[in-house]
Amino acid sequence: MFRLKKARPFIVILLIALAAELLLFNYKAIFSLGYNQTQVGSYTVGGGLNKQNDGNLKMVRTGGYIEIKDINTNVKNLYIDVQIFNASGYDSTSIYNGKFDTTQISVYADDAANAQYQKLGSRDVVHKVKQSQYITLHLSGNTNNIKIQFDEQIGTVMHIYDIAYNAHVPFFISFGRIAVVWLVLSVLYLLRPHSGAYAFIYDRKNVKQKAVKFIVGIGLVLIFFKVVNSNPYFVVPRWDQHYQYQDLARAFAHGSVSLEDEPSAKLKAMDNPYDTDLRTRLNVDYRWDRSYYNGRYYVYFGVLPELIFYLPYYLATGEDFQTYIGIYIMGVLLIAGTFYLLGSVVERWFKKTPFIIYMLACVMMCTGCGALAIMMRPDFYSLPIITA
Repeated sequence: MFRLKKARPFIVILLIALAAELLLFNYKAIFSLGYNQTQVGSYTVGGGLNKQNDGNLKMVRTGGYIEIKDINTNVKNLYIDVQIFNASGYDSTSIYNGKFDTTQISVYADDAANAQYQKLGSRDVVHKVKQSQYITLHLSGNTNNIKIQFDEQIGTVMHIYDIAYNAHVPFFISFGRIAVVWLVLSVLYLLRPHSGAYAFIYDRKNVKQKAVKFIVGIGLVLIFFKVVNSNPYFVVPRWDQHYQYQDLARAFAHGSVSLEDEPSAKLKAMDNPYDTDLRTRLNVDYRWDRSYYNGRYYVYFGVLPELIFYLPYYLATGEDFQTYIGIYIMGVLLIAGTFYLLGSVVERWFKKTPFIIYMLACVMMCTGCGALAIMMRPDFYSLPIITA
């Protein structure tokens, strides 16, 4: 009976977390229940977009778009499921094997207040992430036309699976979010004034405290893993400059500190190759965000990630090391280092610190120092920062 009484507040908190998941975090699903969902059976193709014989669309010029016309209703949201592919590797018989899942779109619409198209914002739509495909629109009165522009490179091939407006948004139940809400509210409950949790003083040798530290640490490691893999836009970057460390690994392996890429003859012939406007005016090709000196390209970012990850991996496997993996490894080391550092500080200067305050400080430092933001954007520029 005593144990049940102690557990009762946490059961109530769990019910609150469940209610928040259904009623708060899924409010769009609740509001959309009354919508009159309309599937888009046809649309016009314009700009630099061409319809192919197999029904797919190809970007032949920038600014390609599709238009949905004669809607004549109040549009609350837009649903689009689209996937893009590398033109050179596209195969209609294995459509799910495309290299990229993320599609950049911009939505335009008219309404009762705007006779011409107004831009409603840009969005990354991920074919494998259903939540990204529902876009809330804030329009006034009836809308007649909607334009969806694809902000992709020339040569991109895309397949549109489905389009609808005033769509019924599904309930997206996240057990991870429920757990986080329950955990946060539970911690706040334990931190209330006169809580019995303050009676337990930090003790590095205490077995129960070790178990709690291990569980919380593993939880942070799993959160970092989830976040670092959540943004395919940076897991597999499309930008050439994000592969500098991979290029440098090949150069180091061959005994050179300069990159193996040969600068263009036009760039070498310029009296001042650092003049951006002049390079543009002369249509001179160059590698973005590299250092250029005496006819060679160099990487000017910190060399430590190269020596820790890229070069050893390349020498061992002959393959390129993936940047987001290095960022995750450094994130895990940051978590372990934070727990050790704060434990040492408490033992040396603040011996009467309650264990719950120590744990709260560890979690806040791990999540509030910028590491989570780096996990969300695991790109080439973030690795030297978290490595430092």
